[in-house]
Amino acid sequence: MQIKISKELLSAVLGVNVTDIRYEIQSQENVLFYETDDINVKRKFSPMYPYVNLFELMHKCKEWANNLSGKRYQLYSGIAPISLGYSTCEVYSGAINQGVSFEANTELEAVIMACDWITGKLGW
Repeated sequence: MQIKISKELLSAVLGVNVTDIRYEIQSQENVLFYETDDINVKRKFSPMYPYVNLFELMHKCKEWANNLSGKRYQLYSGIAPISLGYSTCEVYSGAINQGVSFEANTELEAVIMACDWITGKLGW
C-alpha cells in the first residue's frame, strides 16, 4: 500500500524533522520509509532508512490529533460495511454531534485525510 502524507504532518506526528519520504522503496509492505536529520533516529535504523509501521502511524496520527495544545480533536475510524467498500474517519472537536467525516479506500488514508483537514484548520 502506498499512502500519501506530507513531510510536515509526518514530522509533527513522529516528533522528528522528516526531510524526505522515500515512496520509491517498496521492499516491505506496511511500512513507510523516510529521511531525517535527527542523529538519534539515524543511529537506531542505520544503515537503513528510518521507517514507521503504517498501523503504528495511524495510531500516532490519532494521538497527535488528540494531544494538540489549545485544541483537542478526537478521531474515530473504521471500515464501513463491506457492501459500501470504503473506510471512514470522523473528527470531533467540542460538541459530540458536530463531526466531520472522511471516506477513503483504507482506514489509514481516511485518518490522514482527517489529519490534513486538522492542519488546514490550524493554518499550516
